Amino acid sequence: MATHRVKKSGKDPPPFTRINNSMLQDERLSFKARGLLAYMLSKPDHFRFYLDELIKHTTEKKDSIRTGMKELEQLGYVHRYPVKNERGKIMSWELDIYESPSLRPESGFPVVENPTLVTNDNILTNDKRFNKYIAFENIENPFFKTF
Repeated sequence: MATHRVKKSGKDPPPFTRINNSMLQDERLSFKARGLLAYMLSKPDHFRFYLDELIKHTTEKKDSIRTGMKELEQLGYVHRYPVKNERGKIMSWELDIYESPSLRPESGFPVVENPTLVTNDNILTNDKRFNKYIAFENIENPFFKTF
């Protein structure tokens, strides 16, 4: 779990929380989500958040906290991902918390093991099962003749 913050100075943690004002002034966030994010940012960087633990420290109910977390995830302030064991079973969920969604790294393109390439109505693939449907020797296209 990681909390990604703007750089702050000081050797010992102060008895107050310093957070980026852009999160508090983000009009896309509800006041519930702003308060939830401010509370999470007030905790130490490697603090583990559990839904039941958050409920103990507020008057909100479980569904309300879930709604606030979903809102923070959709806007990029929280990234939630599974931690799996060697068999691929989900053991727990981790949260990365960001003071600003601009601090979150871009996800990029998904990794595809065996992508299918489509070019000029001819399907090219790395899968050997489809090679019987595409006979490259019989194609009269000059593009294929060059290769």
